[in-house]
Amino acid sequence: MSYDIVYDRRFIKVDDLYIPMIEIGSNNTFEISASGREIPEKYWMELICNKNRYLYSKEEILQTAKELDECGGIYKTRYKSFEKGEFFRYIQAGIKNAKPLEIYIKWGNNLILRTSDNIKYPQTTEELKNELIFAALASIKINLYFSERDFKIGDILIARNLSEYPYVIKDGYYLTRIYGRKEWLDDDINNALKFKTKKEAENFLKKHKKDPIQYVIIHYFDEQQDKQGNSRYYQFSLF
Repeated sequence: MSYDIVYDRRFIKVDDLYIPMIEIGSNNTFEISASGREIPEKYWMELICNKNRYLYSKEEILQTAKELDECGGIYKTRYKSFEKGEFFRYIQAGIKNAKPLEIYIKWGNNLILRTSDNIKYPQTTEELKNELIFAALASIKINLYFSERDFKIGDILIARNLSEYPYVIKDGYYLTRIYGRKEWLDDDINNALKFKTKKEAENFLKKHKKDPIQYVIIHYFDEQQDKQGNSRYYQFSLF
């Protein structure tokens, strides 16, 4: 019996629309790894909700997921299929965790847009949106897929944009990661953990039980002014 296995899903957020990407592979097809081992086939493709478009609303994607769920026979491992209602929830969770293309690229992934005579590597959500809108209007068939077999996942707090998440934490250098009692610092503000509000940064330090006297919460724009000799640092009492 031959069937496809759904290994992963990632949703690209484009304004208030989405591009649903799924990684699948046949249970009967194998590839050869770089080390010469036989490994299961895996490849990325777009979940098609409308053959005339590439950008879909949340409602369109969920309707497609519902129809596929009701048909059944969708496998999540080589020996186990999705139970009734499970595939719908799987796609629903994917929408909830959708990210703009820039974040996926920053994590180390590559999106490929292929037509019959061209290959492109869009780097921004806006660039991707324009390509997809043009393809739909011109009736150009495209294949959209990630090049990575194993999708790379980074820290969402680092991948955030400073203009939208302007607060960072500083202890001499910028705080980039906390794991247990260990912490990582960097002199590049772009690699810092980023927060939308002062309160969010405060809560992060409280959660990790960090000394409020040691750490300074700084607004990105104030940090830029400091480099120009006009500093206005913000330090907050957390307890």
